[in-house]
Amino acid sequence: MPPYLLAARLIAVLAGAASVGATPVNSNSTISSDLSGRDSMIATAELPAPGSKYRLVSEQQATAAPGTCSQDITLINECAGGSRGECQGTVTAYIYGLVSVHAGWTFMRPDSQFFPLGAEVQEVPQDQVAIRIPEGGRVDIRLPDCMSSGRIVSVANGDALHFSGSKGEVRAPSEVNPSEPSHDSFWSFMELTLDPNDGLTVNPSQVDSAGIPVAVELEHFDGDRDPVVTGGMKADAVATICEKLATQALADGQPWDKLCHRSNTTGAYVRASSPMMYINGGNPTAFQDYYEPYIDQVWEQYRNQDLVFDVGSSGNHTFRVGPDDQLRSVNSTVSFSKPCTRDIFTCATGPFTENGDPFHNQIVARLCAAFVRSTIHTGHVQPSDALPHKRYYQGNPSNHYAKFVHEVSKNGKGYAFPVDWVDGPSVADKDMPHGQITIKNPGRLTVTIGGWR
Repeated sequence: MPPYLLAARLIAVLAGAASVGATPVNSNSTISSDLSGRDSMIATAELPAPGSKYRLVSEQQATAAPGTCSQDITLINECAGGSRGECQGTVTAYIYGLVSVHAGWTFMRPDSQFFPLGAEVQEVPQDQVAIRIPEGGRVDIRLPDCMSSGRIVSVANGDALHFSGSKGEVRAPSEVNPSEPSHDSFWSFMELTLDPNDGLTVNPSQVDSAGIPVAVELEHFDGDRDPVVTGGMKADAVATICEKLATQALADGQPWDKLCHRSNTTGAYVRASSPMMYINGGNPTAFQDYYEPYIDQVWEQYRNQDLVFDVGSSGNHTFRVGPDDQLRSVNSTVSFSKPCTRDIFTCATGPFTENGDPFHNQIVARLCAAFVRSTIHTGHVQPSDALPHKRYYQGNPSNHYAKFVHEVSKNGKGYAFPVDWVDGPSVADKDMPHGQITIKNPGRLTVTIGGWR
């Protein structure tokens, strides 16, 4: 699989807000994007707190030469309403990211020109950056240059989203801040990076939350191969997810139903937040000790049994829990203490914190994914071709938010937690359970907003 292409490091900073409760291991929540390939991908997106700012770390800024790439994008509005709160009306889209020729954060204008942010923090003017797509309509945009850490943000029902920022940072809407004007809006985002050497990567991510459904089709430039399609979620996905979460809450007494937000105006579900977002949005005791019995069970199991991780090109690596209660590599110095529930939901805190050692980070992804999907106790190599996707999320405890996101996604392809890319070594890219797509020589990117029916 071609390398993943995110090329900048973002730091989510608490934007003058009060503490969200439990003190994080590192109060600067980091999205690590210095990635060289699937086997080293550690997405540590974690606490977009109320009024989150995404701050550019300047030394990680994209360095592509200007004019070395461009990308045709078609945005289609298939929001047609419905009895279950499906999106409707005009969709407004915003495209922004890091553009090296403008030395920082830059928005796209509807006329396919860049709107670079200035040196000082400013409100981003709607008349410059809002791309409006009428119900049933489409808009063609041409991204005129390379972009890293990009996002396409879509909001339905004729609403608008408000951004502010400068070259060095962008303040975007937050899912967990009830005082923001966008809190009742039906919106979501997808990730995009266009690189001159590695091509285009897109990902309709639900790591933070599930909102307005987005489907992606990416063509090959040469046109002699079929387009790659990520089906996205169905039109009533949010209502379906929230109904399933409410049922799960009744079954196990955990606050799964609290992950969902209804519009105060219409009463329709507009968003299901991930557990990590809910916990870090002012609910630090939610899901407390949820995974702990399972963690203890796994630790005891692997005192007397090998836990084997498949790390791709470097082969299989064996771990055991030692007398010091550390899960240790048999052939290296890498070790892990017991995680807690919050660590499993974030895949980025406690023993899952990225430390700069590529091997450590590769094991972090596989270890956390095995806990999230409730497969680590099976005794199989993690990940393994012997663990088909239908075996994921079959036990309790499990990340039921992630489970339900995949259930409402076409062909089960969703991206519901930070390392959802982890899969068996023989699984073809087209059969991966996640929705991320990379094409080295991309043709047109088509983004359909509204979901399938």
